[in-house]
Amino acid sequence: MRLLKYIRAIELYARPCEAVPRGYGFSYYAFNSDGAFYAPIPLNFLIGWGVKLYWWLVRGPSSKNRLREQFIRGRDEGYEAGYRQGYEAGVRHTIINLKGVIND
Repeated sequence: MRLLKYIRAIELYARPCEAVPRGYGFSYYAFNSDGAFYAPIPLNFLIGWGVKLYWWLVRGPSSKNRLREQFIRGRDEGYEAGYRQGYEAGVRHTIINLKGVIND
């Protein structure tokens, strides 16, 4: 716990397009926001690897493949839903135009 307290004391959170002080290097992205964490140059590698190791231990080694599969499945389902919605809108539009032509 004490180690995390010291790490938090030297880390710096920066939002996009925000200047990073000299001597600080990228550690890791903040997954719950659009910013990133920076630390003094020799420590940024250790902190970044530590965060990656922590999440690897929490999620397990095969989570990357599962996340990729879920992303692909969600993308395909969204594509199919959009295609279906567009097709149905086109059919409705065509039917409405044909009714106007037939009635005239």
